Amino acid sequence: MSTLLSGTGASRGIAIGPVHILQGHSAPTETIFYEVDPTKVASEIARFKRAVQHGDKHLRAIRDGVDADAPADIASFIESHLLMINDISLADSVIKTIKTRHCNAEWALSQYHENVLAVFNLMEDDYLKTRGSDVSQVVRLLRRFLQESPTPTPSRSPKAHNSIIVANDLTPADTILLQHQHVTAFITELGGPTSHTAIVARSLGIPAIVAVPRACNLLQQGEHIIVDGESGLVLAEP
Repeated sequence: MSTLLSGTGASRGIAIGPVHILQGHSAPTETIFYEVDPTKVASEIARFKRAVQHGDKHLRAIRDGVDADAPADIASFIESHLLMINDISLADSVIKTIKTRHCNAEWALSQYHENVLAVFNLMEDDYLKTRGSDVSQVVRLLRRFLQESPTPTPSRSPKAHNSIIVANDLTPADTILLQHQHVTAFITELGGPTSHTAIVARSLGIPAIVAVPRACNLLQQGEHIIVDGESGLVLAEP
């Protein structure tokens, strides 16, 4: 039996192919607080700083690999994420929380995230308000590198080849890596017409639908679907 899902058309075009749900890009789970022994606070801060270094290296490698004839928007989006990940206010906030609360870096990072999102949500301009998603994407990248075994990046996911990518959200870096694997379309649970996923997808000429609620749960790995990037409709198992 076919299933019809609806979202916001973000990049025009029709695509047909198997679903590839991007592992590690589902809806974020609640961050658990745990207390760090006062003698281990310095080690926890060092762990956070290593995550920033790994994230910076990851983004720079992708930026340097962008084709010379690629749309200018792509490189500028990655540059903006590099500025965010190296923002001194981010580091100061997280380190201060680790020191004062004797807590794990993940929880300290989540507190920074909540505080910054609260500011963005108060903005009246819709475009500026959606830029809060950039902060969320940078935080998600740092959380990946805070793990003992960071989630594989799309570049190490061969099953994504010629598939329709389904994820909670995608960073500009994710989108570029996946484009090199000749993916046929993007579907995300979050985002809007002015989100980076939408803008990059349009620049690359790849059909995309954003704001599809629970797409990662309602679509099955490997099932064939049809994506209409103009109407925002997804037909599963047609």
